[in-house]
Amino acid sequence: MYTRMILDSDLPAEKKYKAAEGICDNLYNDACDKIVKKVYNGILDDMLDYYYNGIIDDEIKKSYTSELSEISSKEYSQWSDTSSEVYSLYSDTSSDVYSLYSDLSAKLYNDDFTGAEKVYNRFLKKLAKEKGINTEDSIKDPKFDTTLREVKNADEFEDVVYDHVSECVLSLEKEWETLSEENNTIEKYLSNDKAIKNFHKHIEESVHQLFVMICEYGVTYAEFIMNSDSTVSEKRDAFENFKDCIYDDACSIIKDDVYDGLLKTIKKYYYDGIIKEAKDSLQYSEWIDAHSDTYKWWLDARSSVYSDWLDTRGDIYNFYLAIRGDLFSKDIDEAKDELDSFKKKVERMK
Repeated sequence: MYTRMILDSDLPAEKKYKAAEGICDNLYNDACDKIVKKVYNGILDDMLDYYYNGIIDDEIKKSYTSELSEISSKEYSQWSDTSSEVYSLYSDTSSDVYSLYSDLSAKLYNDDFTGAEKVYNRFLKKLAKEKGINTEDSIKDPKFDTTLREVKNADEFEDVVYDHVSECVLSLEKEWETLSEENNTIEKYLSNDKAIKNFHKHIEESVHQLFVMICEYGVTYAEFIMNSDSTVSEKRDAFENFKDCIYDDACSIIKDDVYDGLLKTIKKYYYDGIIKEAKDSLQYSEWIDAHSDTYKWWLDARSSVYSDWLDTRGDIYNFYLAIRGDLFSKDIDEAKDELDSFKKKVERMK
């Protein structure tokens, strides 16, 4: 709402840029920090002192029993789980808010109001996903197909790339829905754990394919810019849109929807859910194997996805910086060499 008011105002560009600081001051610093102070360091600490360190601990000191010990462990466990969830939500939200402020300020500083609108719309899409609103309702039967789609001109890239990556991720989410429905009890999990293990590996491999696809789109986008009739200065400016589309938007979908989305959902469903709840119904050796295995599969997939995300964004950003530097120096030949080098790097990714 605050961002919309800034963009719709009649303020000159300089004052809009200044007004954007309110996002950082009022939302990132004040509002987000208040949640940490009042809930994470406030209510939750009070609950820990009142129950775990208070009522329960006092009873244990009076007369220790195994039943009290179990109550104490469960109380600490549920407090720890809640604390972790609250902090994770705070961390994710504050990061999103700061990214909105930073990206919006950069666009307003350069009088790029079209870019500012894109930053705002990107944030709205992310917010819709957080609310559980499916922004891809029109995709009835999503397919995981990384074959590049036709793009007729540079202006189409943002929508084509965003929609393509989103559809592929949505297809992974649909696969997960089917897998989780078919293996929704500890008995089904134990009899079909190989399929669950393979799905984690499938996520790793699919994400790598998606990053290759994103980089291939990056090559095509860069070629559109370099082969255009624009001036050298206009080509350089066009690479800001390249950065928004390839580096920011496309890569962020995988970070938000797979790393922070799908993988968290899987962990919560099995490791923190079905398996954790089955501790008392299984032999300990069987339970600890399932507990360890599912955590390892999740951690391996999470590490792989994050590593791919980090490496790919680094490659894209370095290419963006290098080619803009060459264009700033009006060295077209060197800029073309940078593009050729990036193409070779993408081929090695395959």
